[in-house]
Amino acid sequence: MVLFKKDAGVEAYYLCDKRIMYYRLADMRRNTVDAWVSIIGEHFAHCAKLHIAIASLNHFLAENVLPTPYSNARGSDIAAMMPDLQGYTAFAMPESQQSVVMQAYMRTQMEPTRERILFFTAEQSYEWLKKKLDITCDDPLPSSS
Repeated sequence: MVLFKKDAGVEAYYLCDKRIMYYRLADMRRNTVDAWVSIIGEHFAHCAKLHIAIASLNHFLAENVLPTPYSNARGSDIAAMMPDLQGYTAFAMPESQQSVVMQAYMRTQMEPTRERILFFTAEQSYEWLKKKLDITCDDPLPSSS
């Protein structure tokens, strides 16, 4: 595990020899969301340069991290970034009515080059990404401290 960047309420870590990017958000304020989107853009550029699939784990399990209209709009910006770049994105969110709705939305609104899925734990998200990439990795997830 390697810290990639820490900025405005976002921590981004490389896991598994830089194959998986782990994003942990502290809240969903606009400056946090904007920093998250900016870091994702850097990660996408890294993947494109190396001709590797995107593999992202978005840790949305903190108390103040719930999707907002602004984060949803910026999520559309992310989806439009480098649309030909293939990849996998996992979201870890607490189980709630909102997350179940998001889960259903992700199943129907997918770019043909990207697969997105929502889990209720970071561990499930991480295991899914490792399976999709067909890799074995013992890196622990970053601690929540």
